[in-house]
Amino acid sequence: MNYLVKGGPVMIPLFLVSLLALTLIIERFLYFKKNDDFNENDFKIIKAMIIIKNYSEAKSYLSKFLSPIAKTALMLIDSVELSKDDRENLLDIESMKQERVINRFLPILKILPNLATLLGLLGTVTGMIKNFMIVAQIGTGDPTALASGISEALITTATGLIIAIPTVFFYTLLDNKADNLEKRLYIFINEINKIIL
Repeated sequence: MNYLVKGGPVMIPLFLVSLLALTLIIERFLYFKKNDDFNENDFKIIKAMIIIKNYSEAKSYLSKFLSPIAKTALMLIDSVELSKDDRENLLDIESMKQERVINRFLPILKILPNLATLLGLLGTVTGMIKNFMIVAQIGTGDPTALASGISEALITTATGLIIAIPTVFFYTLLDNKADNLEKRLYIFINEINKIIL
């Protein structure tokens, strides 16, 4: 708590940014752990069922999964009676919907490191302004008073970087997970769509 006080008022938004970053990182990791449950082997099973047109069994199998791949494949099988154009339109809509779900909160997480760094820089500036005001009032004769302004500047800068560095790291991991899931979604779904055609 003393650390927060020494950093000055900029520490409040920095604390909020760190809390938001931590919340989003945990939420996204839990999402991928829970919803990335459709693997290559499951795809081969579904592909075999669709080839022999065993759609009811395929739908039953797909309903066990939470993955966006399974949800999109299920929609594709449900639309098997539609015309090619109608099915393609539905597939585009569903793919975009699942893409949004996969990337949810990642744009926010992407800007938080920059925000933390800028807030840290703002704290540096306000700390230095405080120092100059002290110098203007009492001169350079009181090193303790000067040290408080320098301390505020350094604490906020360090805090901004402490928040930004791990956030960049975890954002990169999560963005790679999202890209990987999206790629598999498009590869699997396009292949299933070709079989149904």
